Amino acid sequence: GPLGSKPKDQRSTIKAPKTQDAEDEEGAQWNCTACTFLNHPALIRCEQCEMPRHF
Repeated sequence: GPLGSKPKDQRSTIKAPKTQDAEDEEGAQWNCTACTFLNHPALIRCEQCEMPRHF
């Protein structure tokens, strides 16, 4: 393709089956902006790299 064009984001959103009620505590799980780890909604820092959660 032409230079400078970026492909569209090809990551698909995968919905996990509802097996836990963990989302009811603080909302949905969140991805760390630094390492992209999927964290529990109650955490204010990433469980893996300890980056603060951005609201």
